[in-house]
Amino acid sequence: FTTAGWPTFHYTVPTTATGQNDILVTRNDISTGLGDYGNIDVPGNFNAKDYITFDHACTAIRFAIGNQMAPGTITKIEIQNVYGEGDYQYQTENWTNLSTLSSYSLTTNIPIKSTDSNVILNNNDDVFMMLPQKVPVGATVAVTINDGVEHVLKARIDNDNWLKGYTVTYYLST
Repeated sequence: FTTAGWPTFHYTVPTTATGQNDILVTRNDISTGLGDYGNIDVPGNFNAKDYITFDHACTAIRFAIGNQMAPGTITKIEIQNVYGEGDYQYQTENWTNLSTLSSYSLTTNIPIKSTDSNVILNNNDDVFMMLPQKVPVGATVAVTINDGVEHVLKARIDNDNWLKGYTVTYYLST
């Protein structure tokens, strides 16, 4: 950081879900207790216990099988035409200057049985960690499924709100 005052940082989301990580940021809460400094600057010779509270700066995006899904194998999940770059402002605890519409993918092999219902497909190291945003017009989810023939199922996600620190789950059904 090269400027005085509240810091900011610029971030670009990696294009593959497995390359994405959540970003934790401290809150700018200021404690009212005597001797308890909260998350503010303290002198270099400060030798007391202090507490720092962290928040998730990204939005987690998961996919799940809904009530009815044709059997086959999901080979790719892609989020298309959403913002992938922005600046995090510590003072406001928000993302600004969202830019660069990009696509983000998870290449995988997930077998789907006709009896599957409400099954989360990506829940660990393959959760999409995206910038919070009002999803722009033209954004889609594309799921490639193979049932002997490869199909790409697409759905628009225009105007969805991805909020900081929340998890959004999209349910897939045919």
